[in-house]
Amino acid sequence: MDEEKPQKRKKGDRLKKGEVKKWIIEIILDNRSDRYGNVLESDIRKSLESSKMVSAQAIINRHLNDLYNLGCIESTGSEIPKSKNKWNVKNIRNLMRIRENFKDIRLNSYKKSL
Repeated sequence: MDEEKPQKRKKGDRLKKGEVKKWIIEIILDNRSDRYGNVLESDIRKSLESSKMVSAQAIINRHLNDLYNLGCIESTGSEIPKSKNKWNVKNIRNLMRIRENFKDIRLNSYKKSL
């Protein structure tokens, strides 16, 4: 990823609309937690927390579910309760939805999207 890293924000500062969702998509496109390209929800959370942008698990879960409802990402977790959720961009429909909703993400710069 050649883009600049987000700067740490102070408590009470607000992020731009869609910025967290954009970072989540970039994390999923850039990382592979397993051989199928799935990214664990905990890895997404750790990445966002380490950048000091979002730390509340409920907010991260809400953004993940919003992206799922938009059709940008797929949940690949098992149906077993208390199992770890995994997220992925699996098909062309996901990529088309990302392009529709997040025009500033350059999909062709990620190996997973090719």
